[in-house]
Amino acid sequence: WYQRRVREVSRWMAQFLTHFTQNTTVADAIVSQFDVLISELVRGIGTAAPSSTVEFLGDVFVPLSQCCTELLCNTLKKTLAEEGFPTKHVSREEKDRFASTVMKFSHQKRRLKVLVKEFSFVCRGYNSTLVR
Repeated sequence: WYQRRVREVSRWMAQFLTHFTQNTTVADAIVSQFDVLISELVRGIGTAAPSSTVEFLGDVFVPLSQCCTELLCNTLKKTLAEEGFPTKHVSREEKDRFASTVMKFSHQKRRLKVLVKEFSFVCRGYNSTLVR
């Protein structure tokens, strides 16, 4: 049931984010907690979420990149700049590659799911095969 819950929450969050430009209250809520949102999303991708649920977290990147591209880019880079975050297994180069690839493929949901899953593998100590 855990996998189903993560999928449902990810879909809810993605749907919530689509209202960013239509509702100032939603936009204010998202912007005020954006650092926390990205940090927890990356932490989940890293090791906090079970590997069977990680691909659903990638669903959240699509609406984020559509509604607030620059904010996502800057916050993702800032969050990943922290040493040892999300895990000690991922290098600075792999984190930079992940951030730039997320922005490059931000409108391709299927590609993002693969990218997120591969980054999760790297964070968990498996070999790097990040999409280039």
